[in-house]
Amino acid sequence: MFPNSEHRFCVRHMYNNFKSEHKSFLSNKSCGLQPNVQLSKGPNVFKVVERLKLESSVCHPEYSGNFHYQVRGPGDDQHIVDIDKKTCACNRWQLIGIPCIHGISAPLSSNRDPIDYIHNKYKKENFIKAYAPVIYGINGPMMWPKTNDKPLECPLFKKQIGRPKKAKALQADEVRV
Repeated sequence: MFPNSEHRFCVRHMYNNFKSEHKSFLSNKSCGLQPNVQLSKGPNVFKVVERLKLESSVCHPEYSGNFHYQVRGPGDDQHIVDIDKKTCACNRWQLIGIPCIHGISAPLSSNRDPIDYIHNKYKKENFIKAYAPVIYGINGPMMWPKTNDKPLECPLFKKQIGRPKKAKALQADEVRV
């Protein structure tokens, strides 16, 4: 919003934000990364697919030819699934990249692994590529270029209606002294 303005940081807020986003990092005593650490971000696709395999037991796929299936179920619904293009008439597969229950029942009927039909964005190699670039540090505020702009000032204080609070709200791990 103000790219050339000078900034001040509240360490308390920075620490609380860091703590909420990186719980697993703070719980690690060495605070370093081990070589075989699983990625903590992103959905666990294998668990999702296993759950969908169980739910797809109510679907009955019929091969129509040319990688097309007509899937009946659940209930009276019918959906056309194209496992070559990775599409389903319910559009869930196209939206999230993980086959829906109709899209899972089709390859299962021909003894294929549904994991092969998941979008590439969920594969481990792509997660590693996404987080591979180095994030370089920046110099502190003393080394930032000075601007000729007027420094930002605090907003004017406006007395709020009602009885004032006696103390600030504490975070979950803070103790009142």
